[in-house]
Amino acid sequence: MLELMLFLNDENSARNAFAHGLSHFLVDFESRGKEARQQGYDTEIAPATLDDLKAVASVAGGATWCRIDRPGAKTALEIDNAIHAGADGIFLPMVQSAGEVEDFLRQVDGRCATGILIETQSGFDSAR
Repeated sequence: MLELMLFLNDENSARNAFAHGLSHFLVDFESRGKEARQQGYDTEIAPATLDDLKAVASVAGGATWCRIDRPGAKTALEIDNAIHAGADGIFLPMVQSAGEVEDFLRQVDGRCATGILIETQSGFDSAR
């Protein structure tokens, strides 16, 4: 089954999308190092806030995911904040090792769904 997930960060857009059949939303917190990685590409870098996540998560019937920053010193705090704000799932981007995945899963501790984004060669090489 294919589920489309719409990147957005405001409640009105989520409600409108939900009214037109979309039910999975992604609120993007990723910002650390993103500008340098995406320099020269036509991409949007507009990190959302906890209030944005709370607003999107308030759309009844929708599933709201949050992409946090790549693994780092604030990962546990970002996980706790996202779950507290209503995230149904959390994506961890730019994974480079199995240890980062293990730490992430331990920190989430089954409190929401999880997704791992393998976007680096070292992440790919360590994925068994």
